[in-house]
Amino acid sequence: MQMHDNGLDDRFGLVCINGYNNTVTGNHISEVIETKHLKPEGVRPVIIRVASGRGNFISNNHVVATAPEDTGAAGDSCFSMQVGALLGAKESESLEVTTVLAEPGAVENTVMDSGTESQVILDKTVNRFRADPGFAE
Repeated sequence: MQMHDNGLDDRFGLVCINGYNNTVTGNHISEVIETKHLKPEGVRPVIIRVASGRGNFISNNHVVATAPEDTGAAGDSCFSMQVGALLGAKESESLEVTTVLAEPGAVENTVMDSGTESQVILDKTVNRFRADPGFAE
């Protein structure tokens, strides 16, 4: 696997919102990463991060996060790596992620159906939130 490092850690978010009245709806987002490559080590990756702003609408996003075993295989394209990871999903471990993180400065945002209660982190006194139903434990 060829590694590329953008200098950001995995708490930055695959999607990062800085602003007002943005809409992020109806997406399928895949996070496929070997746990040894998490930065910093052991961190719970963030998928959608609302860094700042208000009035953002985040709804009906489906996140699939897996941690495949290290195959040691080198890949020449991101596309071929993702296809291989998706085809081998049965063998991959589920990866715990934060599907949506709204930073303290992000207020009056709506987050619906984009993660369970334990997957979304936001201040419910200043943001609206409706969780995906989870499984009984």
